Amino acid sequence: MMRRVAVVLLLSIPGCLCAAQSPQITRIDITDFGVYNLEAHEVIQRSAEGLHQREVANVQLARQTRIIPLQKGVHFGFHYAIVGTPDGAPVQLRMVTLYPPGGLHNPAVATPILRSEFSVTRSIGGRQESYHGVALDYDWGLVSGDWTLEIWYGDRKLASEVFTLVR
Repeated sequence: MMRRVAVVLLLSIPGCLCAAQSPQITRIDITDFGVYNLEAHEVIQRSAEGLHQREVANVQLARQTRIIPLQKGVHFGFHYAIVGTPDGAPVQLRMVTLYPPGGLHNPAVATPILRSEFSVTRSIGGRQESYHGVALDYDWGLVSGDWTLEIWYGDRKLASEVFTLVR
């Protein structure tokens, strides 16, 4: 009888461990925001609208502000940390950018670009800071007004910052 109890206990433990390990995001903490200096690396993904997602490194806050100069080459956004459990668990987030009314007008695309969206995999944990931002790379992307950067997990919006781009 003791042997059966031991087998049952051993078989039920892995099931409990798996259920306890499913990622749960409590919130996202924005740790700083504004204009950044960074190293832009290779393009990871291109959209049909002519936008692209790049790898970046050495992201350093140059100036904390929500008022952004409308100049080619400027990088703006925010650093964030994902708070939840278990620490280090990977989660898939949607990074959304909403452009000012009227959108962006890439001459190679027939319709205005009102928003962009892409997915990233990041890790839960307060010590692991990530960056969500925009680079003003193209003349046609120099549009003044409010730009909103959001982070979504499933159907939950976890973070949002509004930046006003001015000439």
